[in-house]
Amino acid sequence: MQTSEATTTLPIVTGCAQSDYQRAIYDNETWIFLQKAYLETQDKYATISESYLGVKSIRVPYEVKEGKRGRGVVMTGFVEEGTQIWEEYHHAEFRSEKRFRKFMKKLPYALQCEILLWAYPQGRKRASVDLDEGSFINHSNDEEERNFANSGRASRDIQAGEELLMDYGSFIAYNQNKWFDEIRSAAWAEKTEEDPEDETGTLYETTDEYNLLGAPKQIIDTQTCVGDTCPSLDLN
Repeated sequence: MQTSEATTTLPIVTGCAQSDYQRAIYDNETWIFLQKAYLETQDKYATISESYLGVKSIRVPYEVKEGKRGRGVVMTGFVEEGTQIWEEYHHAEFRSEKRFRKFMKKLPYALQCEILLWAYPQGRKRASVDLDEGSFINHSNDEEERNFANSGRASRDIQAGEELLMDYGSFIAYNQNKWFDEIRSAAWAEKTEEDPEDETGTLYETTDEYNLLGAPKQIIDTQTCVGDTCPSLDLN
């Protein structure tokens, strides 16, 4: 039987908010695993090139640290306004729900939750996610606090110790992509006392509502989490 490109919006994964999986600062082996999974499940329109597998996308000195917003990208040196900080080598676009589901089926539970934490809708049919440490760049509502532009460049001078912050509202298509919104919302739904069995989640129309799905959890020390040794992270 032939199936159309559009598929049912049954959840891919649920219970991420209630699970005890630990959010890691992932090593390059894990990012390569995700990049390969994308290439293996997409068609000729894939937006990642095999020649960039494992290539670092952040071009200035940095570290990923746990902070008040969860994991974030922190500059370890001064960055001048206009400097190219990040390249979209691993920007993965999904042209349909079917392609997204094929990719997600390749992943273990913890990484399915992570992808649905990082990914975002673009228009009525597409979704995107950065399969590298660009996914750790956080949002700020404060225009003066922001320092990272959609182009990947520094939007102002950045001092050592500052976290990269951007405006999610400038590129996330809120309340337009029904299939993605429902899948992400179901994964990160918070059960309530009124309806503890509800796993449909809440759709979002603003950046604040989008960011509420997925509160920061315990971090894993990078010295004890390398590739397939990460707790609850079976890459096989």
